[in-house]
Amino acid sequence: MEVKRLSLSEVDLTLAMHAVGLGNWHAKHPCCSRCGSATVSDLGGSVRVCVADSSQHYPRTDPAVIVLVKDSEDRILLGHQPIWPEKRFSTFAGFVEPGESFEECVSREVFEEAGVYCNDINYLASQAWPFPARRPLAGVD
Repeated sequence: MEVKRLSLSEVDLTLAMHAVGLGNWHAKHPCCSRCGSATVSDLGGSVRVCVADSSQHYPRTDPAVIVLVKDSEDRILLGHQPIWPEKRFSTFAGFVEPGESFEECVSREVFEEAGVYCNDINYLASQAWPFPARRPLAGVD
């Protein structure tokens, strides 16, 4: 079976991830978390409003990091979970804990997953992740 890949511009990818994220949120949160009544979409889909108590509900945001660990010789470190097929590897990733900086999260996650201490951590870029509460893993989803 041939797999076709679609290339999107940065703007189109951002819009697509926003749409997927909002769509997932609307599908999974049809009821008010305060009283259990139905909610309706409002403000162009960016908020849900409870029909009983008018409370507003917004999508979750879960800050996370995806990390490529590289040493001074340009070698990279990849992880492999025991449940994965042989020869499947990934960069490291995880959620930022309350009160933790992104750099602290990088250091903690890499140590927890690989037993390696990181230093000289450099921020490169950010991207949307449309699956709140789901760990961002390279090659998954």
